Amino acid sequence: LDFRKEVTGPSFWSQTAGVGLLTRNCLALGALLAALPPLSAQINIFNLEEGLPLQITDTVANRGFALQGATLYDRKRVNEGDKKRDKDSYLLSSELQYGWGNSQVQVEWLRLTGPAERTIQITTAGFFRTLNQQKGLIPSTAVLGKVSFPIGDQSEGYDTSLRFLTALSAGSGERAPRFIFNAEWFRNDKPREEQRRNIYAFSGGYMIRLTQRFLVVADLVWSQADERGAISRLAEVGTCVALFRSLFLCSGAGKGLGNDSPRFRFTFGLSLQQP
Repeated sequence: LDFRKEVTGPSFWSQTAGVGLLTRNCLALGALLAALPPLSAQINIFNLEEGLPLQITDTVANRGFALQGATLYDRKRVNEGDKKRDKDSYLLSSELQYGWGNSQVQVEWLRLTGPAERTIQITTAGFFRTLNQQKGLIPSTAVLGKVSFPIGDQSEGYDTSLRFLTALSAGSGERAPRFIFNAEWFRNDKPREEQRRNIYAFSGGYMIRLTQRFLVVADLVWSQADERGAISRLAEVGTCVALFRSLFLCSGAGKGLGNDSPRFRFTFGLSLQQP
């Protein structure tokens, strides 16, 4: 999920109806997970990716086809004249991947929108490559490159990004804790006067599998915002659950640290992998 070009709209999250809907959805999800039958076969290994459930990406390529869909909601306080106002931003994405060996290609469709504001639609093509596997204390590494193509009337420029990934497992088993670090460069092809052309971001995270079907992940994200002089800092925690052998449900929540950061962030997504 690339969320560099922010689109904002009027606040809605503070409404009681929204909070009530979230509570009901969480209760329904808990009841669903409690009712799931035991897995009768070995599940696929889920790979952390941007937006599923947080911002960090692991160094492992998927095998075969994978279809993913995710949503992201941000609330950020912005200046409007002499006053500050909460603004909501939304992102919807769907992605098709195909992986073989240590490589993976992917095509993603993004829709960024805010109520009563403009909508940006972008198609992104990417290539992922694992460079080396972990050997002792030498971490595994990978690179991910993306090119974004505007497809809507209000979308502009061919943005590019390059991400370097590294990961280190503290043990040899599937449930061994795993530490992950990402560094990314993003180039805004057609920045406005107040925007940066080159944007840099760094994130570090920790993942652990608590059971065969359930993992927990946390990360810290430091990134330059697209506005000149603004820095975003975010702390996130998320979970992924194997509903079935090849179907994963992911969710996450984040809290901003600093005036230029989102006040909070929520993510939710599904990943369907080839068995």
